[in-house]
Amino acid sequence: MKTFVRIVFFILFALNSIWAQQIQVSVQPQNPVVNQPFQISYEISGLAGQYKLPSFDPFIKLGTSQQQSIINGVSSFKISVRLLARSSGKSEIAPFQLLANGRVIAQSNPVQINVLDEAAAKTKPQSNSNSAAVKKSDNQIFVVARLEKSTVYVGEPLTISIDLYSKYSSVQFESVKFPSLSGGWVQDIPEAEDQQFRQTQVEGEPFLVATLKKYVLVPQVQGKISIDPLLASVVVSYREASSDPFDVFFGGRVVEKKVELKTPKVTLTALPIPFDNRPDNFTNGVGDFEISVRPGATTLNVNDAFEYTVTVKGNGNLNLLELPNLNVPAEFDAFAPDVQEKIYFTESGVTGSKQVNFIYIPKTPGKYTIPPFTWSWFNPATKKFESFSSDTLHLTVNGSEQDQDLSQSGPIKFQNTIPQGRTSKLPERYVSFYASLSFFVWLVFLVGLLLLYTFWAKKWLVRLRNKRSLALTNSTDVLDELNRWKSNPSKEQTSVLINTMQAYLRDQWKLPISQQTPNDVLAFFKPLGLEQEIKVWSDLIQQLHFLAFASVAPQENADQINGLLRKTLKTLESQK
Repeated sequence: MKTFVRIVFFILFALNSIWAQQIQVSVQPQNPVVNQPFQISYEISGLAGQYKLPSFDPFIKLGTSQQQSIINGVSSFKISVRLLARSSGKSEIAPFQLLANGRVIAQSNPVQINVLDEAAAKTKPQSNSNSAAVKKSDNQIFVVARLEKSTVYVGEPLTISIDLYSKYSSVQFESVKFPSLSGGWVQDIPEAEDQQFRQTQVEGEPFLVATLKKYVLVPQVQGKISIDPLLASVVVSYREASSDPFDVFFGGRVVEKKVELKTPKVTLTALPIPFDNRPDNFTNGVGDFEISVRPGATTLNVNDAFEYTVTVKGNGNLNLLELPNLNVPAEFDAFAPDVQEKIYFTESGVTGSKQVNFIYIPKTPGKYTIPPFTWSWFNPATKKFESFSSDTLHLTVNGSEQDQDLSQSGPIKFQNTIPQGRTSKLPERYVSFYASLSFFVWLVFLVGLLLLYTFWAKKWLVRLRNKRSLALTNSTDVLDELNRWKSNPSKEQTSVLINTMQAYLRDQWKLPISQQTPNDVLAFFKPLGLEQEIKVWSDLIQQLHFLAFASVAPQENADQINGLLRKTLKTLESQK
């Protein structure tokens, strides 16, 4: 029976050879250099069998790697061999062969290799890089932290992207620790994260890439800012060629390998804003902005509000922007401005608008001149200061001296308007009623009714307060969602758990969700002596964010997350 099955498999191999395609060969770099490693790769698509490598003489063989993938139902197999040349010159590598039942069913063309000496390599450009921002490591999978630019000015936003590059289509994360960014204001860009693999090329070789995390960083200090490395542990799966016909029929033997990942060290340089020619009305604006103003009515009455609206639009540190006040006369009272923001954190940085509505109240009638509103900012694109100046305003404030006196004299005193000769003596019938027993009965009844109403109103307020407190997210809600997530670690349930954890800090610790970045949360809890616990809390949220979108198996580390979250939550509750 076993012999019969093997015969059937060999017949299938023969049928496969009907659709055999030419084996593709690539060399990277195309012109190797003496004493520098290079790689030759053989890619087989739509074929199955045993392979036979050439001898690779006169090169030194450093190692071999294999990769199996299935795209649109078509199986492909890639073998890469790392070689080293000890001398320059031209050499030929014999064909790569694919065998079935001891017979050659396909083979590649011979490969001509032209090895350059070191002097020739310096003068001849290498055209093997299609990505200037990413350099391929020696591994088949690696992570990089990419900066939009390596040098910025203090206050100039830039994006930081954490990307995973892999030649394996199956990658599962066992653990991941995202870098903690310091030296500036940080904001995540969740909508810019694309944790599904997409195809790209690195140094001319095909790779799969996924964006694990994206940030906007606005440096607040000058000098060198180091980006901590990302640390991750992943398990990759691939198919390995086998001589067993059963394995060959199913595309090879499935192999799993654990890989430790770490991003290379990345350093950012933050330049100070130039002091030369810095305007006096420069506050902290850095970016490319457009300014517009909208003054209120120029004719008004005493104690009427005069409004002056300034709108800033463009790209830059809008979220941290500070605008100078309008220079108004001393006869005007100034109130806190009304600020409205429409700010978006995208892959291009910080964009949107900020509107500041200044409010002033004139206290004295007269004619007043309001100087122009002036403001300057630094444009990093032009490396120059840019300024805005509005028109001069002329205000007319109407009102009488009485209006002025009323606004400054405080409470109004009324004269006695009771005519002379009149008394306030009550009629006799009213005096007799207030001295009667009926009056006291009604008085006791009304006082008792008032006390009863107060008692029930107090109970109603307590019940209402309890309902409101129950509506707030507490530790029990977090534990309930944690239990649901542990039993069903789906993408939707992971997002629900994250939202519940953030709502817990908002409702129980009065920390708005907009201020729950890792740095803000750490600064909030550090004075309470909860620095270590809140670091664990932030790391757990980052891990859950990744598990919600990545192709992972959260069951494998659900127990670890469950234990850490319960322990951290218990500590936070004990310190409330």
